[in-house]
Amino acid sequence: QPLEELKSFLSDLRALEKPILLWTGYRMYDIMQSEKLKSVLPLIDYLIDGEYQESLRDTTLKLRGSRNQNIWKREENKFVNTTSAKREKEEYFLD
Repeated sequence: QPLEELKSFLSDLRALEKPILLWTGYRMYDIMQSEKLKSVLPLIDYLIDGEYQESLRDTTLKLRGSRNQNIWKREENKFVNTTSAKREKEEYFLD
């Protein structure tokens, strides 16, 4: 029920034609393993994943409270990790 309410709310927000950001304690990998959680992704533009960890707190980060959190940006049919320092980008496809 709460997930369906969230999806309805996000659909209503989409009509405002503004970027939609969603913060979650789940990791992107775990979201992609669940069809129910994954069904929210087409409705948002950015996902900030990972639980806030006080021991990794960093007030210089944009949109994140701790260094373990990632910012994922939707690019057409995939989400790309914009905070990854890896040479190859982390990506998850929605299809």
